Amino acid sequence: MEVSDDEIDGFADLGDSSVSFTATEEEHDELKTATSDPANWMRHLRKVIGNFSLYNVALPGSHDSATYGIKSNNPNCVISPDFPVGWLASVKVLYPVFVKVSQAQRIDIFQQLEAGIRYFDLRLAPKMVTKPDGRTKEQLWIVHGLFSVPLRDVIKQVSIFMHGHDFEIVILDFQHFYRMNASHHDQVAKMLQKYLGSLLIPDSVNLAEEEIRKLVADQHRVVVMYGYEWDGNGKHDVMPNYPFLRHSPDHLHSPWPNTMSRATLKKYIQEQLSRRSPAHFHVSQLVLTPQPATAVAMKSLRNMAIKVNELVHQWLNEWHLQDLEPNILMIDHVETCPEFVPAVLRLNCERRLKRKQQSKSEL
Repeated sequence: MEVSDDEIDGFADLGDSSVSFTATEEEHDELKTATSDPANWMRHLRKVIGNFSLYNVALPGSHDSATYGIKSNNPNCVISPDFPVGWLASVKVLYPVFVKVSQAQRIDIFQQLEAGIRYFDLRLAPKMVTKPDGRTKEQLWIVHGLFSVPLRDVIKQVSIFMHGHDFEIVILDFQHFYRMNASHHDQVAKMLQKYLGSLLIPDSVNLAEEEIRKLVADQHRVVVMYGYEWDGNGKHDVMPNYPFLRHSPDHLHSPWPNTMSRATLKKYIQEQLSRRSPAHFHVSQLVLTPQPATAVAMKSLRNMAIKVNELVHQWLNEWHLQDLEPNILMIDHVETCPEFVPAVLRLNCERRLKRKQQSKSEL
């Protein structure tokens, strides 16, 4: 049994998605260069975004960014502590279903960075891994219902990219932690220090005021957000004392739509954007969420993502015309939406033009 389009959203006429962006000839050329070389888009748009803070620039992001390792042929891809319905974990015949609703990305972190993604949503838990010599070792792994890949692999990919691209800025958002103790959190911090070092932006830097060009000049180009430990009793603060970690509740708002309806999702995002504060990061989650009752009938999370991603360009145009200003926008399966990054970059060009026009009108 498949879930029909009507069951997913009840959407009818999608309308015209060809609303055009205006730009000067120079800005058009800059945008064209940036979209043709998304690995360096912040460099190419430095005149456009240089005076922006990270709180008022538009950034493309990915949801459950490092779940590309969740595959049925991956022997390490087993049930993780965040699995939503505990008793189902023992129903082995449903394992293929778990895989298809847990993998939110197919391409790895380095490939996403090259494609222009600059915000990464990460969830962690410890995992016992058997080494080739038969010994076991505990490692920190990315999770989303199932174990995906080691955290070390993710951070190394970020490090390789960042040391080869000197104008790009990324945000690593460690949203959730599961069954982690103080020692585990120290491991995270020390891993970040080892591979990213001086690129880590100190928490003493006021991101609401610091301009992007200043961050780049100082080579402070990696923001690390640190969230909650989750267990059966809810969420708990776990904030290691490291000067480059920012407490997510104080600096980032990421409301979860929790819907399978595109119409409901769009309305929810619009409402959140209409009252978003410019004093912190704001994440717009352009994602549908599988519900337990319908998960078995779904083709895959990727199939759901495609149904949202085909509308993203239209939605961004509409929100621009409504004077809504998204900050971070994240989607599932970024590889299915080649127009996503270019559309987000256009928002920055329009945003700059709007500010220039406002400045002229005030003279």
